[in-house]
Amino acid sequence: LDYHMKIAFAKIGSEPLSVSHELGGISFKGILKRKNAEQVLASGELSGVLKHFCDSCGEPLEISINESLELSLNDGATSAPDLDIVEFYDGFISLGELINSEIESIKSDYFYCKNCKTN
Repeated sequence: LDYHMKIAFAKIGSEPLSVSHELGGISFKGILKRKNAEQVLASGELSGVLKHFCDSCGEPLEISINESLELSLNDGATSAPDLDIVEFYDGFISLGELINSEIESIKSDYFYCKNCKTN
């Protein structure tokens, strides 16, 4: 998996920066825009097909993803109570890590194949 698309927090200004990156068949297309000294807004679309397994029988299945994404990206730790904040600790935004985080969040839900849904 390619986590290498990194953008320095210092390079993000108040003008939207268009970005696009794909990881494991899932792509993020959107913008990065400065919110304040420590935070950048990531806004866009997450789309693609995620290969997964039925949580009941283990059969392979595909999950179609097409969702809007709006997250705050923080340069370092934050104490903000907002759940939609992703923290980065090296001064860079990694689009690969951002996509992977969203993929893992989606996978944490339960998914069932057609067979198990009807039984």
